Amino acid sequence: MMTNYGMDIKAIPYSAPPGEEGVELSHGGGEHEAFEGLAGQIVDLNGYRYTDPHTREDYTEYQTDHWNLEMDLLVDAYLDYRFRDSGDSFPTFDDMPA
Repeated sequence: MMTNYGMDIKAIPYSAPPGEEGVELSHGGGEHEAFEGLAGQIVDLNGYRYTDPHTREDYTEYQTDHWNLEMDLLVDAYLDYRFRDSGDSFPTFDDMPA
């Protein structure tokens, strides 16, 4: 049935179900030792190491700038919602055109 949809059934026994990739890897049993330094070894093999030139301040400023673009619309929507509050935290839309 799976081959009818183009799925490679040969790889299925070797892949974990989504969300359970790390179930068989525990730090208590020492299995993680096989992977220690693996990233460093890969970097040493290809000679490329990515260095992010951005600072935490850059990321914070980026996020703040994007929130500022939306802030006027968010404030207007919130104030409209509160204006239409019927007292039970649900807005009434009786006076809005259809």
